[in-house]
Amino acid sequence: MIKYIVSDVDETLLDCEHQIPKNNIEMIRKAIDAGVRFICATGRGFHSIDNVVNELNLLEDDDVTISFNGGAITRNKDKKILYFQGLAYEKVEEIFHFAKSYDVCIEVYSIETVYTYNLNEDERNRIEKQHIPYEEFDDITMFKTMPISKVLLQKPDIPYLKEVASAMGPVAQGLSIAFSSGRYCECNAENVSKGLTLSYLLETMGATLDEVCAVGDSSNDISMLKIVKLSVAAANATDEVKALCDVVTESDHNQGVLAEVIEKYILTEV
Repeated sequence: MIKYIVSDVDETLLDCEHQIPKNNIEMIRKAIDAGVRFICATGRGFHSIDNVVNELNLLEDDDVTISFNGGAITRNKDKKILYFQGLAYEKVEEIFHFAKSYDVCIEVYSIETVYTYNLNEDERNRIEKQHIPYEEFDDITMFKTMPISKVLLQKPDIPYLKEVASAMGPVAQGLSIAFSSGRYCECNAENVSKGLTLSYLLETMGATLDEVCAVGDSSNDISMLKIVKLSVAAANATDEVKALCDVVTESDHNQGVLAEVIEKYILTEV
């Protein structure tokens, strides 16, 4: 029996305007009322999905969020960090000096703020729509004493980003690399992923993977989709994600992926 729904946020839970479709809200509330726990697992920082957490009223004592692709677990009601694994400054510096010679925007994620280098207007507009606090920077040494969760290389061209990632060579050592949203190469510390952090979280709660349905769309979701009882790909997911999931929804992220999942596969069991 599914007792936990773990969902990616962008391009899965949210529509193209970064809002939660109404049918998703209605069905998530029905699932919660039926005793099912709902957990967001996002590549974003936890501060930038406050609107999501509040709109879904995920504010009970035991409501948590997996953020930074598994780099952190936080308690929703007070933003207390229960788990954090970030990047060493030396690795952030390595990535920066490698990537600045390529046609990408570099985004360095601290706990609360995204710091951008070579920011383009398209990405600026996306960040602002997502209500993500950001600042532009030039000097990488500013991060020497700052906890950093991850570094993104941004360009709305995944084949190009995959070429950049392939050229990293020794820079890629000690990194977990994934791609998301059709525009990001995500660089986390080695052994950081949504799947590993979900497994750790479930262990702390006395739960098992056999009680979990996970929903996603991009390669940074694969680590959790591969290990749960029921894996679901949104209709707009990449072919790679669709191929490994148990179910592919008929609905895309604009039509209400979670609403379909809950109606067809969750409430029928509760």
